[in-house]
Amino acid sequence: MEIVLVGLNHRTAPVEVRERLSFTAEQARQAAEQLRSRGILEETLVLSTCNRSEVYGVPPETSHECAPGLSSFLSEFHSVRPDVLGESLYHHYDCEAVRHLFRVSAGLDSMLLGEAEILGQVREAYRIAHELGATGPVLNRLFQGALEVGKRVRTETDLGTRPMSVASAGVKLAERIFGKLSERSALVLGAGAISEQVVAQLRARGIARLFMMNRSRERADELARQYEGKVIGWAEWKTALKVPDVVVSSVSSDEPVLRRDTLEKAMAARGNRALLLMDLGVPRNIEASAANLYNVYVYNVDDLSDIVQQNRQAAADVVDVGCRDATEGDWPPVRPRVLPCATATRTATLRPRPIPLPVQRFTSPWNRSSPRQRNLRCDPGRKERRSPRQTRRSLPPAHREKNLHRLGARPLAKCQRSHRVGHRP
Repeated sequence: MEIVLVGLNHRTAPVEVRERLSFTAEQARQAAEQLRSRGILEETLVLSTCNRSEVYGVPPETSHECAPGLSSFLSEFHSVRPDVLGESLYHHYDCEAVRHLFRVSAGLDSMLLGEAEILGQVREAYRIAHELGATGPVLNRLFQGALEVGKRVRTETDLGTRPMSVASAGVKLAERIFGKLSERSALVLGAGAISEQVVAQLRARGIARLFMMNRSRERADELARQYEGKVIGWAEWKTALKVPDVVVSSVSSDEPVLRRDTLEKAMAARGNRALLLMDLGVPRNIEASAANLYNVYVYNVDDLSDIVQQNRQAAADVVDVGCRDATEGDWPPVRPRVLPCATATRTATLRPRPIPLPVQRFTSPWNRSSPRQRNLRCDPGRKERRSPRQTRRSLPPAHREKNLHRLGARPLAKCQRSHRVGHRP
């Protein structure tokens, strides 16, 4: 066994469990160092997004013996009891692990089919592990092949023509509740990649007023200048929550950013006017008990099921044939004990490339005409030019033989005259 994968995603665990096993960039580095120092893995990489937390590695012994150790490590690292994880963790080995990663990078394993952010998240996770020196020849080739598959899927198939993201799904949910956003105001918490996408989507939908809050004032000012918004100080919650109809939060934080008591005061100040809270962070940024407040509607990433289903139906014609094609063949023998597995460097061909048709050249009536017709077309008054063959055919049968010497032809034999010239015996 060469490759082992242990993790969980949105299919196997709810957001309450996923947020407890999520990794920050610094935690991913610490986990990789501990896994290697303890001898659990020789090569390792941690991939953590809002929908999944996965550990890829190359163990020093058989993968099946290493998987229980990885599960115990995840429970210990995040201080989560093993019974809480239960059946949420999945284990894949060799070919199945490669195929799973290819589907992830292609956006086929995401909650939103064809998710636009996942390829960048895979690239960032690989960059962190590679700079740390935690990857080796096996994982390097595996993730380079996965990135190539993800790029080809988006450029050569229809999956890339309708990219869906968590940000766009959240804005569609706001439109479903409020209708047109041209008379509404929104507050965006955070200034990361997802927050920037939310701001861009809100501006594209014609939001009337846009407010931004972030711990780093410089980043918030930059987004405000780019999208014509207004920045509110991070501690000014009383002012920030009084105006907006929609609040979207995507902040990297281990603790909730918006708590119930803060929202209670804000709802009293705004006269209990309806407030939509969209929590796109993992771990969650909004306290779960806030959903019990009157006229407060809280949605997290798991509550986008209706929009997710519509997205899957729109892209139902795209299948993972390319990922299966990409994992055919034999894994190159990196080490002597490598078993036949999937080739990571073969790329996906989800849709066959069109066969080039022969070039149909335009043929004008001039090119289709005979030399005789072209001569008459150029100069209708000139005498018609005839080739020797045309002259021979134009003569009557009785005069053909006597005119053959003018054409430079040899006299016909007697046996040929009756047949060629047309004489009857």
